Amino acid sequence: MPRALPLSPGEITYSTAKDEEVNILHRLRYPAEEVKFFNHINNKRSWIKAVVAHHLNLRSPTLCQNITSLVDLEWASTRPLEMFRTPTWLTSKAYDEIAEEGHEEYDKVQAEFMDKFTAEEEQAQSPASCNYDGKRLLSAAMKQNWDKGIFWYTLALASPTGIFRLFYKQIQPRFIMHDIDHGSFELVMPWYWAEDYVKVAMKKMADREDYDIRLRHTLEGTAISDTVPNI
Repeated sequence: MPRALPLSPGEITYSTAKDEEVNILHRLRYPAEEVKFFNHINNKRSWIKAVVAHHLNLRSPTLCQNITSLVDLEWASTRPLEMFRTPTWLTSKAYDEIAEEGHEEYDKVQAEFMDKFTAEEEQAQSPASCNYDGKRLLSAAMKQNWDKGIFWYTLALASPTGIFRLFYKQIQPRFIMHDIDHGSFELVMPWYWAEDYVKVAMKKMADREDYDIRLRHTLEGTAISDTVPNI
């Protein structure tokens, strides 16, 4: 039975070559890594859909109901979950001021705010409360956004006037922490592919070398040499 070269399974099936080229970023990063900023799965969670279900009168009659107010969907936030962040007015400073010289002060106030916010949410969602539904807390999502640096990324998107300081002071350092003394444009750009660009690049080169060797031996009908690198 002739040998067959297994193909790497992908997450996307393309109908044309053009579609594949459009998704070049997906190809360069395959296999996919953990989402760094926006995660579309968050926007599909049932606890977000519960708000709409309530207004469509789809709530189960067996649920414990303690309605104290109604949300006006016309004014409800439709932003992605990752864009929910702690208020920037906690230290009475502008976005760019927080990013440049006030981030240490904001760190402390932000931590205090999240501690109190989390405590309030946990109390409201306790099993003894009629509001308990066992779903993920908003404070947990906001804490994740802060820990992963999503806070600064979304803040830059929301601040055209402060985007430059936010980028140079809070976003750029995350990508060039391993090579701070870069000088030219050619050396700068690769570092913005990912925070761990070197690891990704080396893995892609090793994958290509291994694939070429396996493909050559498959087409020649010979056994793969022991010199094939272990990936």
